[in-house]
Amino acid sequence: GVFSNTQRFLSQYHGRESEASRSHTLSDLLLASMVAGVVSVGLGTPVDLIKIRLQMQTQPFQEANLGLKPRAVALGVQPIYQGPVHCIATIVRTEGLAGMYRGVGAMLLRDVPGYCLYFIPYVFLNE
Repeated sequence: GVFSNTQRFLSQYHGRESEASRSHTLSDLLLASMVAGVVSVGLGTPVDLIKIRLQMQTQPFQEANLGLKPRAVALGVQPIYQGPVHCIATIVRTEGLAGMYRGVGAMLLRDVPGYCLYFIPYVFLNE
């Protein structure tokens, strides 16, 4: 939705009237893909962070390799988070709202180029 709405906005901005007669410029496709990637990261970063934190507390790991205290449920230790809502509340309480976006830089580096590599060929192959 973000990609197509950004394309529509750019088309109107450039004065192209109808959807059928417009030609896709590479710069418009690139910009629309990048906007879609940034919006995806804005929504997806907190979701991925919660998912990873919940997964990590159930995986055994060695203290020497990661420099972390072992807290794996498999080792009989009580989990830090009781579920997704508790995980969100704990992160916001201890790290603030910005803590929900830990790792956003890495996700931007992954998703923005990824969306460009997906949407640009998709549009040209559909034509």
